This record gives sequence, C-alpha cells and structure tokens, in this order.
Amino acid sequence: MTRFTFPEQPLPLELPPRGPLPSRRRRGGFWRACGCLGLIFFLLLPLIIGLAVVAKTGIVSIPVFSPIFYAPPQPSRVVTVDQDAMEGIRNGVAVNLVEGIARLTLTEADLTYLVRQLVSSGSDPLFSPTVQAVINPGGIELSGLLLRPVRANLAIILVPAVADGTLDFNLKTVTLGALSLPPSFAEMLVGKTLRASLTPVSTGLQPLGTLEAVTLKEGTIVIEGSLKADTKE
Repeated sequence: MTRFTFPEQPLPLELPPRGPLPSRRRRGGFWRACGCLGLIFFLLLPLIIGLAVVAKTGIVSIPVFSPIFYAPPQPSRVVTVDQDAMEGIRNGVAVNLVEGIARLTLTEADLTYLVRQLVSSGSDPLFSPTVQAVINPGGIELSGLLLRPVRANLAIILVPAVADGTLDFNLKTVTLGALSLPPSFAEMLVGKTLRASLTPVSTGLQPLGTLEAVTLKEGTIVIEGSLKADTKE
C-alpha cells in the first residue's frame, strides 16, 4: 500500500507582480466643471452686453468690442451745398402766390444750409458744420456729428407737421452710432434742444401767414400758408 506524505509547511504561492493601480476619477467632475464655467459666463453676460451697447454708440472706443459692434450711421445720400445755393438762400427764397395761398419750396441744399446756420454756428453749437438734411417722402433725415450733451455720430428722422398754424418737428427714429434709441430716450437726449434750435424756421415763415400744410417730396419740402387779407394784394 502506497503512502503520500505532505510537507510540514505549505509551499509559497507565486503571484504575478502588481502593476500601477488605475486612477480613480471622481464621479461628476466633468459636469461640475461645466457648471462652474456656465456660472462664470452668466455672471459676465451683463457686463459683456453693457460693453457691447456702449461700443455701438461710439461715445467711447472699447478694444475688441468697438471694431465688432460700432459702425457710424450712413446717410441715404450726400447733400452738397455749393456757393450758388448759399448765395440764393442769403438773398431770400422765392414764394409763389396762388389764389391767396403762399407756397414755399426748399431743396435739400437749401434746407441743409439753413440747418447748418441754426445748429452748427455760435459759441456752443449742437452739431458739427458737416451736418446735413436729406429730404425723403417719409421724413427729413438729419445726420452729423453731435457735439452735446455727448459727442457721437447721430442720425435722426424728423417728420414736420403743422400744429396751430406753426411748424413743428416730431422725432420718428434716432440712431446714436449703430444703436437705435427709443423715441422717449431720444427726446430727453436731444429733442428739446433740437426743437429750440429749429424754432427760427417757424418764426421765419410768419410772412406766409397761417401755415396750413407741409409736404415732403424726394429732395424737396413744400410749405403752404394762407396769407392775411391785408397781404394778399
């Protein structure tokens, strides 16, 4: 009968060498980082929007923002005031009289010259001398460099109207730099000052009598008024 004997101590087990432990990534680390970046973005968003709005006005030049958001308003066309037009306005404007109705017709060059005399002259002008007036059927486009209360390129659409026998101008659209302004804000910014500067226009039309109508055509404005009985002859 065969017998097997066991060693008094068990043989040691040979295990394969242990390699480096795999790195343990924290669960949710990626989403946590995205959340932090999103929070930073939303905190900076109002500042970015504010800088973009200011850059669009052109009041100040902001690196990076101004080249992207700012563009000066461009007039629909350029009005040239030559020497003949200036001499014609200085010598007086012809008024046509038809059946007791006085009719005054001004061209863009005439109106631009008058506007420059009213808002670009004196010790504290409102606009630079390059301001111009383009007449379209939908309104008078006044554009140029605004000097006060801020210095910026401004484009205004004015709609003339006759109220109580006098000529008035209503603000239709206002663009400061590349930013369109609400009419209420534009009224506070430049409305009262502009109307005060244009008051002599209405005063100068008194010889026409009581104003009745104003008509805008492409390049011209026609103002009509009924003469007083003692001036019709």
